[in-house]
Amino acid sequence: MQVFKNREKVGDLIQTGNTTVRLNPSVITIEALQHTTNNLFCDLSLSGLGGIDLVSIQNNKVYYIYAVVNLGSIYLIASTIITNPIGYESSKYVGAVQVDSLGKILMVSQSDNFDTDWINYIPSFSGFGSVLISNIRCRRIKNTLHILGSFQSGAPSGEEARIGLFSELIVDSNLPTISFIGNGFRASANGSYTKSHTILATPNDNYLNFGIIHYAVANNPITPQLGNNLIVNGEVEHIDATVSIQGWASKIDRVVEGK
Repeated sequence: MQVFKNREKVGDLIQTGNTTVRLNPSVITIEALQHTTNNLFCDLSLSGLGGIDLVSIQNNKVYYIYAVVNLGSIYLIASTIITNPIGYESSKYVGAVQVDSLGKILMVSQSDNFDTDWINYIPSFSGFGSVLISNIRCRRIKNTLHILGSFQSGAPSGEEARIGLFSELIVDSNLPTISFIGNGFRASANGSYTKSHTILATPNDNYLNFGIIHYAVANNPITPQLGNNLIVNGEVEHIDATVSIQGWASKIDRVVEGK
């Protein structure tokens, strides 16, 4: 094994049975702490540590394999959700498996490209009043969360206009103070209001902000706006944003054998 100082070295994820995988000895960095492991196992026929975070295995599913820290020890756990599993001190993605129609592992992947399918997403809102209809989806692409869809605003308020992320996610701390990460627009025929919006992200926030693109008024598009400056009651807002997430790696440093 080659040693790369201060770099994590994630071993191969190998299928060892119909429902089991093994992660070969590794040095895994989770939230700035390095964990040296021997062989770690995950059995999808079990629940909890060393198994899945559901009561029983689901057929025809992709399970994402995470190394999790619990009471100072490290384990593997399988999850069907794109966000890191909840209830552990810290966690890190190390691979994925595809389960067939009989509940058996069909394929194991440790691709550097950790992408997921679209899922429905019902976020929290601020500044938009009581949102009536939300048709939003999201997916993970490497170290980013892609959010796409629309929602119908209620009566907007004087609070900052925000859309929440999943409760366990925050914006990447390495981003600039505030960053443009997407676009939005109001589906309104009323010509007296600006229709184009910016989607904004601030490091360590658990939500995204909205700005205004206005060619006649001195509004800085990178300045977060209040809900009642952005939209009116009953209008539909369309959004498309991609934000870097703290703790989501874009690649896995693999162990190099030999030499």
